[in-house]
Amino acid sequence: MINPIMGYSVTAATEAGGRHLFLEVIYEQAGWVVKVLETDGNTVFAEEKVGGLEEGKRLAEEIASNYLADKNLKLPAINWNGNDKE
Repeated sequence: MINPIMGYSVTAATEAGGRHLFLEVIYEQAGWVVKVLETDGNTVFAEEKVGGLEEGKRLAEEIASNYLADKNLKLPAINWNGNDKE
C-alpha cells in the first residue's frame, strides 16, 4: 500500500495467562501509529509513531511481548487482520 487512506489499520487480538491484548497499526494524520492496549481495562500502555506498516507490526509485537514477559508470560503467535501490504 503506497498511499494508505486515513484510518486504514491492521489489528490483532491475543490472550496469554488471562491477559487480553489488542494490537493496532493505524494510518492517522500524523502518519503510522502503533497502539497496544490491555482490553480488560481498556488500558493503552503504548502508542508510538512509526515509519511504516511493517515496522509498526514488528514494534507492536515487541511491545506486547515485553509487556507479557514482565508478567512471566509469553506472547502467542500473532495473526494480523486487514490488508497488510504497504
